[in-house]
Amino acid sequence: MSYVMRPFQHMSSLELTNLILVSRISSYPSLIKNSDPLIKFASMLFGRDAISFYLGNTAGRVFSAGETGEALDKVLTQLSILKQGSIIDYCAEGETSEEGMEEITKSIESAIIIAKKHKNSSVAIKITSLIPDHTLKRLNSIQLFKSKTPANVWSSSIFSNCNIKSLTDLGLTEIEALETLRCLERAKRLATVCKDNDSKLMIDAEQTYFQLAVDGITAWLQENFNKEDGLILNTVQSYLVDSTERLELYFKWIKERELKSGVKLVRGAYMFEEGRLAKKEGYPNPIHKEKIESDNSYNSNLQLCLKNHEKGSSLCVATHNENSIKVCKEIMNFYKLHRMDSGVTFGQLYGMKAILSAQLASENYLVQKYIPFGPYNKLIPYLLRRAQEQSAMISDMQNQISQVIEELKLR
Repeated sequence: MSYVMRPFQHMSSLELTNLILVSRISSYPSLIKNSDPLIKFASMLFGRDAISFYLGNTAGRVFSAGETGEALDKVLTQLSILKQGSIIDYCAEGETSEEGMEEITKSIESAIIIAKKHKNSSVAIKITSLIPDHTLKRLNSIQLFKSKTPANVWSSSIFSNCNIKSLTDLGLTEIEALETLRCLERAKRLATVCKDNDSKLMIDAEQTYFQLAVDGITAWLQENFNKEDGLILNTVQSYLVDSTERLELYFKWIKERELKSGVKLVRGAYMFEEGRLAKKEGYPNPIHKEKIESDNSYNSNLQLCLKNHEKGSSLCVATHNENSIKVCKEIMNFYKLHRMDSGVTFGQLYGMKAILSAQLASENYLVQKYIPFGPYNKLIPYLLRRAQEQSAMISDMQNQISQVIEELKLR
């Protein structure tokens, strides 16, 4: 087995033992599903800080880069040895104060600069970390009213040339208008730092009651930064019934504006929440009913993205699904897209599918591992939410155990 196909070789025996333990625990969906009350009970017994510290030094070491810039740099160095890049995600959701959101922005800027010395690095951000939730929800409603349908948001963004007056004329209070302009300023700062440090900025998808506003802001960013290359990537969730229509109108808009496209294609991350909300509010579930429908949608959207892919564009194929990866390889070959110089990358979560990522890298495809990092008290709740939404994928961790044991045998 060559070094590149031993993705755990850089880890100590103690780290491998921890990886086996966490992988085994993660392979039980019922345990992940009920983790909230279990952690709450443990926090009552031992204290919240103690539990955050423990989880941070067990599960956190498997699925994240830890709390500090130094820890992040270490992980990026290890990935570089494996010929893999990164998608850095600073985890700090739920912040509402201006001071807190400004601190988050500075932390992301620092991470971008740390990543500069490592090839093939990007940063992912959630717009909800840059603006209060209630204001983003208001913007979402206004954007829907203007767009009529979610798919039309690209040609009707309310954020183009906006100011206090234009925002208050749309129905926002003056405070909400100020919060919106500060959000745009922070997003523009992060895009500029990415541009100056040879990185990409991926705007994460969020719940449907935020997503139109998120898309509107992404449209504004792409108009400003995607004139020469796909610096800004919007995230398309293929489990949405209208995802293909959204993509078709997105590429139409890109061509009309003479911009370079930027897309991160995912299956989706809020399945259970969206289903519960649709049932509660009495509207049709926006998510495909069956997994096979989401899988077919993903592969169709992949075909659409690669068909419209031009020189300078960016596409992140974010999936653990081996069939979708095979489909992507075949389409890239059909369109003669270079493995390392076409702007197409494959993305997988850090701590998962290590062999798959190593195999792709050994075949000279560009691979990026999605790496959360940040304070454990915020990072652990984030990781648990991701695990609960992706329980079927997390349960696949059982397959990783045998690979780790094989690494231990080679020592």
